[in-house]
Amino acid sequence: MKTSKKIKIANIARKRHTHKNEKSQNLEHIKAKKEIKTKNDSTIFQTVEIAELQKPKKQKQKSTKKTGNLKIYENITEKNKNVELNNEITSCSDSENYNFNNKENNIDPFYHHYQFPDEIKLKSFIKKANENKWITKKIKIAEFGELIQYKLSETSNFGIELKIINSNFSNLKLKKKLRESFFKHQTIYYSLNSLTNIQHILAAPIFSYQDFLFTYLNYNNKKEVRALYILHLLNHIYKTRHYILRNNEKIQRFQNSQIEYRDQGFTRPKILILLSTKNSCLEVVQTIIDISGTEQQENRKRFINEYSIEIDNINMSKPADYKNLFIGNTDDMFRIGIKVTRKTLKIFSNFYNSDIILASPLGLRLLIDEKGSKKKNRDYLSSIEITIIDNANALQMQNWEHVSYIFDNLNLLPNEIHECDFSRVRNWYLDENSRFLRQTLIFSEYMTPEINSLFMNFLFNISGKNKIKQVYKGSIEDVKYKIQQIFLRLHPSDPSADPDIKFLYFKTSILPNIIRSKENGFIVFIPSYFDFIRIRNYLSKEETSFTFISEYSSNSDVSKARSYFNTRNKKILLYTERAHYYRRYNIKGANTIIFYSLPENPLFYPELIRFMNDTNENRNYNKQSKALFSKWDALKLERIVGSKRLSLMCHGTNDIFEFL
Repeated sequence: MKTSKKIKIANIARKRHTHKNEKSQNLEHIKAKKEIKTKNDSTIFQTVEIAELQKPKKQKQKSTKKTGNLKIYENITEKNKNVELNNEITSCSDSENYNFNNKENNIDPFYHHYQFPDEIKLKSFIKKANENKWITKKIKIAEFGELIQYKLSETSNFGIELKIINSNFSNLKLKKKLRESFFKHQTIYYSLNSLTNIQHILAAPIFSYQDFLFTYLNYNNKKEVRALYILHLLNHIYKTRHYILRNNEKIQRFQNSQIEYRDQGFTRPKILILLSTKNSCLEVVQTIIDISGTEQQENRKRFINEYSIEIDNINMSKPADYKNLFIGNTDDMFRIGIKVTRKTLKIFSNFYNSDIILASPLGLRLLIDEKGSKKKNRDYLSSIEITIIDNANALQMQNWEHVSYIFDNLNLLPNEIHECDFSRVRNWYLDENSRFLRQTLIFSEYMTPEINSLFMNFLFNISGKNKIKQVYKGSIEDVKYKIQQIFLRLHPSDPSADPDIKFLYFKTSILPNIIRSKENGFIVFIPSYFDFIRIRNYLSKEETSFTFISEYSSNSDVSKARSYFNTRNKKILLYTERAHYYRRYNIKGANTIIFYSLPENPLFYPELIRFMNDTNENRNYNKQSKALFSKWDALKLERIVGSKRLSLMCHGTNDIFEFL
């Protein structure tokens, strides 16, 4: 969008605000503050009406009186401001007792983070975030490892930070309606009247409106993680809606008031959830319905018909994590909006009338870059306040570039006005600072460089951000066979040199030994598709006996490749990580496995070693695996060999490590 267009949109708000002030100055009744002395000599201020007929002859005297009234208003003490603010918060809640000065974190983080941010802190913290002045702190958490916190100040927080030890069911500042429905949900699924252990850890940063990268997601805890973040986003929507409705009432009642009610963004959508498949979207929407406590759901039958399948042909012999991921409708091209009202959820609502947008990265990117449109179709993303990435590893296996592209288009000034009332738009939206207050929650099974890069370069939440650093025992411990496993360390100078160093080593050291060997059954496992293309082209050029299975191989090509390899018609099988991710084959005929690079998913390592296992253990003596790695593969290596061995293997004097 051109700069002139951005300036035009921002100026609309300023002109409407100026017009409102000029109009209020010509009213017959002017509100002022009257100073009253109480019995204990403390000063308070009471609003009174001063009836003034507008007479031209007394214009100067009127101006003097008005100035005096403004002077009294400006002398309100900070303590009285807090009292007024506290009363305002209380009026917009479910009769909960909020105390703005309570040192025990009794303030609702929602109002402190969005409705009443400290303007001085806001500017200061945004400046620090722009300068990347994050301060890190590590906290040990039982069963999880370490919680790494990133803050912009050692002595103060921008928002209200709930303590981990206090993050129980009773103090999360929930709307009464949600408290009851979530209690029912917990009782049905977990027989609990409180949070589960994982929910207990997640609740503090999530309900404090901080960013969180949680790398402990799996098929066993997925439902409880989703239930918690859905509770949070519904709580956010209900509070936002309640506050806007209360302000609408005040505007109607006090039409002559000069008070600003800035409580909105440019557009209505506040929540964005990125998901991998239609089935995962179906599960999330069903949980939203369950926890929302709504009496009616429009278009629910249509939604179930479009996002589920009648017959699920998933192979039940596959691993549990595979079945959990690929059960149901696995279509990865979708996007829907949900409108939330007090009693109703409307599924398939127009995006600009929606509170929640659920989409796959592919589905949303195609909409942003809609054909036939000269401008990017992204205005519905301009006022997103909570973004959730559900199972980031699954999205990475699809196409992580789509995720990065969506984050590039979040919280930008809109191209069109879309019936926006600029007099109600929060100032930090107009100042293009909404990305500094957006909360982002990322849930994944493990950390990757791409996910960590998103966390470090796209998350600017001035209330802070957090991530979990796990302690791994290593998936190599799950290998129960006596098969020689060799790890070979290479020394690329930087990550960009890593692919060339590995290719050179494979071409000069690994491949000649394979060709000279009298044995067959060599599997070369290749995580990167670009590396796969490079090796495939080189083997074709050298006229080497090989076949391959990639994520793009047809079923017939896969059958032929497996048959050629098992019957020894082809000496080498190239096998990509995405092919294994989507199909999870159990390939027979392997004597040696070469890990051209380590798999991202640590579960894949023992699964591939299992390809070589023979029921007769005496036949395993001459079988082996070789894995190439460098210090730039530290995240993958740690998940496979374990946290205790990581430092030695990355920085020790030896380059060869053997396991049996």
